Amino acid sequence: MGRDDDVRPPRHQWHGTSCVCRQLPLFDRRQRSRRALHPRPFRSADAGLHDRTRRQHGHRSRSPSGRLGVTPAYVATGTGRETIVLLHGLGGSHEVWQPQMGAFPGLRTLAWDMPGYGQSASLPEMTFTALGHALEALLNELGIRNVHLVGHSMGGMVALEYAATHPDRIASLALSATSAAFGTSNGTWQRQFVSARLAPLDAGQTMADLAPSLVAGMIGESADPAGVAIAEQIMSAVPEDTYRAAIACLVGFDKRAALAAIQAPTLLIAGSSDKVAPPAMMERMAARMPSARYRVIENAGHLMNLEQPAAFNAALAAFYRDLKIGQNG
Repeated sequence: MGRDDDVRPPRHQWHGTSCVCRQLPLFDRRQRSRRALHPRPFRSADAGLHDRTRRQHGHRSRSPSGRLGVTPAYVATGTGRETIVLLHGLGGSHEVWQPQMGAFPGLRTLAWDMPGYGQSASLPEMTFTALGHALEALLNELGIRNVHLVGHSMGGMVALEYAATHPDRIASLALSATSAAFGTSNGTWQRQFVSARLAPLDAGQTMADLAPSLVAGMIGESADPAGVAIAEQIMSAVPEDTYRAAIACLVGFDKRAALAAIQAPTLLIAGSSDKVAPPAMMERMAARMPSARYRVIENAGHLMNLEQPAAFNAALAAFYRDLKIGQNG
């Protein structure tokens, strides 16, 4: 993924484990692919979360700057003066953050469906600029002035985009398995990535057909079968048009020049077995950010928040504890 060193075609990972909240219901993939700008609301989660989790479907809104944007769908839980916003990656939805929802006492935790995913309306064109505007629209609607962003993989790139363009709104930044640029300078890796990811779809396969092999390429040898099943289910539900748009968006990302200007406290979390955003690359990225700290989760791959949720949550909790927010703030 990173352009700091020549990374080979993706190999991600999961180890599923018990979640803080029960798996949220997934929606019929065919219905997802046909959704319009006014998707139906989220279904209820388990009764324990229902009373304290707000679900909102996406709709069009106008930001203070006058830009027309999409207010994405989200789920939220917990109470507190400060809010964590969780941003998923290319093959995800808000559901990938199940182990993190409610895991940080004293903080409100919110997970979005990136535009085009889950119950969020699609963008006319998916770009990181447009995704940043969508995130801004959501924060503005919810009255969140200063946000603690947590981004995984492509979601980390959205977080970097927003931190670079709205530095005054970032209370903290946590980047999991992400990079500051995608691919290699000559574009060879990007072309290989696009070809490998899209050729099966071009040949007539569906996302449900692809999900098992894609997930198999993301997991380590000790992956929990439950985590593998969840990963496949979420990947299967990604609309094909969204997946294609996200890949086209992803290959042009480059925020390396912005790293030195990001002053907010930043945590970079790498998985020791991640082949997509390798630890050495993330460590170099951390060295270019003035307020960054770097952590490695041993034996974790690209999907560490589900592979090793206890270790992932502990790393985030320690970060927030050091910042004196949440139950210890």
